[in-house]
Amino acid sequence: GGFDEDFNPAYFEENDFCTRALRRGYRVVYSPGAVMEHHESVSLGQQSRKFLRLYQRMRIRYCLKNYAMRDWVWRFIPYELRWHLRSPEAPGHRFEQFRAYVDGLLWLVRKGFRP
Repeated sequence: GGFDEDFNPAYFEENDFCTRALRRGYRVVYSPGAVMEHHESVSLGQQSRKFLRLYQRMRIRYCLKNYAMRDWVWRFIPYELRWHLRSPEAPGHRFEQFRAYVDGLLWLVRKGFRP
């Protein structure tokens, strides 16, 4: 099925692709001898507000799409809270993460999710 268009223009599309492949019985392998050069965030600038917004938005979409509710309650949310309270990087990400959570919930509604 290829990459999910909901992850366009960038970030987490390959994670989602591999997760779907695993669920369909395919193997996902790591090839340590493979070489690839990737210039991440050249156009957005890594750590720019736009990069953080897009990265967080797609991270939350990936998790909403692929984690069960019990994973959210028992694993994802506790990890997020610990990170927000302890990480020295957290202050620069909090606003964009909050926006990503709101966007993720709206994305679920547009997709037809009903609790």
